[in-house]
Amino acid sequence: MSRSTLRRLFPIPLALALAAGSATPRARATQTDPILEIAAARSTGAPAGTLVQIEAIFPAADLVQRAVPLQVLVRDLASGTHYARFALGGPVVTGDAPSLADGLDPGDVFGLLASGVPLPGARVLGMGADRLELLLPPGFDASAAEIQLFIVYEGDPILSNPAPLAGEGVTP
Repeated sequence: MSRSTLRRLFPIPLALALAAGSATPRARATQTDPILEIAAARSTGAPAGTLVQIEAIFPAADLVQRAVPLQVLVRDLASGTHYARFALGGPVVTGDAPSLADGLDPGDVFGLLASGVPLPGARVLGMGADRLELLLPPGFDASAAEIQLFIVYEGDPILSNPAPLAGEGVTP
């Protein structure tokens, strides 16, 4: 090849290299804290108690991989303080917490995690990428209740929105 041909062709590889460099993906900010959001919560009376179905956004894979236990709080709105707390992969407990009278806030979480007594008959029935199914035992009145998800992530409580428990909610 002649020098003049090389001079004419030289800009082509340079242009391709520059174009490839500009096509490199740019760094983007990523979410560092998990998102917890309840879309809907329904209850249905069943012979063994009250079936609670929750549609929600939560990082199911991260919770399993990082061993961050998801907590589900079912708060009785009639009293405001009576609750059932489901720890996925752990026990289900119940109790009364005066701090819940105005709803769950981050300052209530550590006290709530340290309180409660076992709730026989309550259990987690299933968990999927965007759903949870729980069973409340007979005797736990879910006719006026609120559901809220929470976790403690890197030492900080993260709470979902509170959602009313819709449906018949009557335990037989």
